[in-house]
Amino acid sequence: MTEEPEEFNNIVEGKNPVAEVLHSGRQIDKMWVALPESGRYDQLTYMIIKDAKAAGAVIIETTRKVLDKMSVTHGH
Repeated sequence: MTEEPEEFNNIVEGKNPVAEVLHSGRQIDKMWVALPESGRYDQLTYMIIKDAKAAGAVIIETTRKVLDKMSVTHGH
């Protein structure tokens, strides 16, 4: 069995997993968020961003294409 590189141990992808991390109290340093095509975030994404900001996370808005390139699990 191979271990994941250290840099991947702190990556969480997907709305629900990120919401669970925030709920657990674990610190999030940076969070990349895909800009919505409609111009408005859905309610869950908005709440996650709001909670992450309140917890001190830096929010980086980017395109879905960039997130696809960054993704390890492709579950974002």
